[in-house]
Amino acid sequence: MQEIRFIATLTVQSALRMRFAQMLSAVLLLSVIVLPSLIRHNGTAKMFAQVLVTYSLSLITALLAISTLWLACAAMANDLEGGQLQMLVCKPISRWRIWLGKWIGIMVVQIGLLILAGTAAYAALEWQARELPPGEQEKLRREILVSRGERREPSPDLTRDATLLAEKRRKERPLNNVPQDVLLKEVASEVRALHETVAPGYRRWWVVDLGPQAEVRRNKPISLRVQFHAAHASADGLFRTVWIVGGDNNPKAFRQELHLGAGVEHEIPLPPGLLDAQGKLDILCENRAAATLLFRMEDGLAVLFPEGSFLANYARGLTVIACWIALVAALGVTAGVFLSFPVATVLVVSLFLAGLSGETFAEVVREGTIASFDNETGRSEGSLFDGFFVPMAKVFSYLSRPVESVSPIAALSTGRRIPWVQVLQAAGQVSLALGGMTAVAGMLILTRREISRTG
Repeated sequence: MQEIRFIATLTVQSALRMRFAQMLSAVLLLSVIVLPSLIRHNGTAKMFAQVLVTYSLSLITALLAISTLWLACAAMANDLEGGQLQMLVCKPISRWRIWLGKWIGIMVVQIGLLILAGTAAYAALEWQARELPPGEQEKLRREILVSRGERREPSPDLTRDATLLAEKRRKERPLNNVPQDVLLKEVASEVRALHETVAPGYRRWWVVDLGPQAEVRRNKPISLRVQFHAAHASADGLFRTVWIVGGDNNPKAFRQELHLGAGVEHEIPLPPGLLDAQGKLDILCENRAAATLLFRMEDGLAVLFPEGSFLANYARGLTVIACWIALVAALGVTAGVFLSFPVATVLVVSLFLAGLSGETFAEVVREGTIASFDNETGRSEGSLFDGFFVPMAKVFSYLSRPVESVSPIAALSTGRRIPWVQVLQAAGQVSLALGGMTAVAGMLILTRREISRTG
């Protein structure tokens, strides 16, 4: 431990001696305090949060990721090329301790900068929130500067329903020439449409269970987050709907007619006391528009309720960002072990961009080809390179999944709670799993590498 602490201290001192930490601190403070105040918004709580929270945290993450990459690659590559690492290797210090000490030193600098920038961004948010109109300030505190959990209706078993419907179709008329997988695929879309679409003049019911803490949430303000898509556009872009929450026959139920736009999220505040005796919320939507509305099961409707403070949620978000930075630092130090500084930087940037393209790789895996895919026929012409690129896409899709699974910036800007499960997931999958594999690879390469005066 003494050797690791010694290497980490040298790394921190080197960063301070290069004025790296001082310059980056100034850039971060300027970015999160001065620049957001120069960006105009329309005075609403939602736009204010998008400008302040999303912009500030995105900029903090980007600057720290870039600076971590530069510092990590330089910490190892420059010491190898300049011969400084030879002096450490001559001492009774294991090479894996050298790698770990440099990584810890980089993380000490970057975590300190993250705490500084995160605190400044939070202070700027609280200060500039006072400029909003009183009504928007209340909305900001109620909908965004909070930590809200969410509950959705359990998804139905579409596979079972599709199988039953396919069997019914075969009994009604002979379908011997239709393969079972083709028939299941056809009826699966019909079953999904039955659960998601609301035709003009029809109603859609949801029953959402607020869980074991329902009694605690019974008398607290809750909200509905609604998003739908329309079969065709309307003249004014709005669609007439009627919402009844708390039971259709309940005289105390919430009833309101709303004209809502398609393709965007809408939040409907609800009064307390609408849960039934079992802690469930009965929700009804009547479509009085001329177009069919589609409420997707994934994001069509959610019930939001307060669950903790924004400050604690903010701290959890910064913890997830710290996990991302830890992975970037591990990649940079490992790349610097066997590559020069410019090449190591390019390699890590390429891996980082590949990690952000997880959805593209997932699409290649789903379609089984890199060639054009016809969604109507479900067929593709294929490519000669599919045998190489499709397996590679599977690997990148699997590795990028942990990085993309948690999005703290989007959650904080919309008031969503970041559960500890997601924080532990980021720590376990991003830092320990991906970062740990990278660390082991870097230590092994450094142990086996011949270190000379010329690197």
